Amino acid sequence: MNQRDKNSKLFSSIKTIGAPKRYLDDIFHYLMGSKWPYLILFIFSIFTFLNLLFASLYFVGGDCLANVRKGSFNDAFFFSLQTLTTIGYGNFYPKNLYAQGIVYLEAFTGLMVGAMITGIMFAKFSIPQARIMFSKNALITIHDGQPVLIFRAANERSNNIVEAQVKVVLLHQETMKDGSKWRKMSSLRLVRDSTPVFALTWSVIHPIEQDSPLFQLEEKDFIDKKAEILITIVGLDNTSGQTIHKRHSYHYSEIVWDVKFSDIISFTAEGERVIDYNKFHLIEKLSIEKPSIERFNQN
Repeated sequence: MNQRDKNSKLFSSIKTIGAPKRYLDDIFHYLMGSKWPYLILFIFSIFTFLNLLFASLYFVGGDCLANVRKGSFNDAFFFSLQTLTTIGYGNFYPKNLYAQGIVYLEAFTGLMVGAMITGIMFAKFSIPQARIMFSKNALITIHDGQPVLIFRAANERSNNIVEAQVKVVLLHQETMKDGSKWRKMSSLRLVRDSTPVFALTWSVIHPIEQDSPLFQLEEKDFIDKKAEILITIVGLDNTSGQTIHKRHSYHYSEIVWDVKFSDIISFTAEGERVIDYNKFHLIEKLSIEKPSIERFNQN
């Protein structure tokens, strides 16, 4: 297990012990939050279970279905499948009151389960999703002669995110006077925390000044404090008109010092702007001699 696995990100790896797990009390939320493959597998499992259940009821009922081979569970299963999905019986049909009662119960169950599954599938499919890409690393570097924390964000869709707002928070561990350890959140002031239209790329910059929680922190302090940079971007999708959001975080091992992002903007001979996303994550050495951020912090 590598260092990042041992100190996993806040958003994806919080483990709880002793908390009650009440999936059935909030199954809608649980299914809405699950990934598509798990949801499909869950629906398939429920569908198969119901058919097996009702097939067993028909099977133990004896000779209650017409044109079904004697002792054939397969025929009972496929009769259940036709009933649950309202496909139509074909050669199979109930021939006594017991079978009619099971058919009635299965038809009602199929109606209820089908309606719930349809609602969950539609609701999950219609959830607005923001496709925002973040740079692989956040940097602590010198920008315009000043130490800053900087990272990149980009809208991966061809549409616009209107009135986009970004918030950045430092999550870090502090030791209290009594020796106890607390996780603290400190908001980071940004040079620009909103944009009327987020169409392409956005370089989010936090100046490291005297009022900054990062002031006078060195690289080893980030490790000791198990620091993590938390980001949320919220805006309006101009296609759907719905509010969308995206969250991301940078573990202290993903924060790189004393480098800069490669330039991704160039111009053609005709003056047309070109953005090269192949360089979106690339970092390179500063063009000046390696600066001493500690010198800025001490001034």
